Amino acid sequence: MPKGPTGKEKVHLSGVEETLLAAIWCRAKDAQSAHPLLGDPYAQLILDRCDVDYTRSTFAALHDERWARFISGRAKTLDVWCQDFLDAHGDTPVQVLQLACGLDSRFARVRRGAGVRWIDLDTPMVMNLRGRVYAELPDLMGDGEYITRNLSVTNENWLGDIPRDRPTLVIAEGLLMYLEPAQSRKVIRDVVEYFGLGGQIIFDVLGTVLQRHTSQVQWLKSSGVKFSWGVDNPEEIEELHEQLKLVGSKHWDEYMHVERRMSCAPPWFGETATKMASKLFSSFDDFAQVLRFDF
Repeated sequence: MPKGPTGKEKVHLSGVEETLLAAIWCRAKDAQSAHPLLGDPYAQLILDRCDVDYTRSTFAALHDERWARFISGRAKTLDVWCQDFLDAHGDTPVQVLQLACGLDSRFARVRRGAGVRWIDLDTPMVMNLRGRVYAELPDLMGDGEYITRNLSVTNENWLGDIPRDRPTLVIAEGLLMYLEPAQSRKVIRDVVEYFGLGGQIIFDVLGTVLQRHTSQVQWLKSSGVKFSWGVDNPEEIEELHEQLKLVGSKHWDEYMHVERRMSCAPPWFGETATKMASKLFSSFDDFAQVLRFDF
């Protein structure tokens, strides 16, 4: 297994895959803060296993504590909704499918009963790193069944070998905004049509202002990554399939637990330019949401 000179796992990721480290980094900062929103007990352990230069510009742009609140508040909301789904089904067998799981530890943060099958899915390169990193951590498996899959949601027939014998919760955190609009919509339709026993899909979206001006988002500049899909009104997602029904949503200020003022928001374009964007584009106030749909 490739390791750096410190014995840590060498990281060979690029593009969108690299953003998974930024998310873990923000969660670790949140956990170390005086009043954490997520309090992920595993984030720093995961970072400590990765041989990464955290002085790089991608991470330097995220030093503002508002980024930690944004990323961690989003994750906390999805954790709560995931727990709601598991608790609502009690001892009934259910399944959780987490798309683009990265190095996320959600399977260990929620309470899983013996009837829960959890599937974490990501590209082969990411899952290789995940396997090496988690092999060095304390046993986090807990109750229930835990499975991993090495594939991309953009593959043809990507759901082909995923079981569909029970109600399923699908989680897509920090994923759909990086896909082309047609791909994002296809992923959602695929989920609804594949899992005939029904369930829920929960995910986050960014607004169209961020998507249109993605080249100006400071922490993305060094990675070459861009936001490709923007959503301002969640009702347009309901239109993707007749079985989709919006049952929950939270705006960025709600999950960050702050006032809806740009001074409280992450400085997407830098402090001054972010405030200017909010004055120029009324829809920018809704720059991020987390959404929950029944199907």
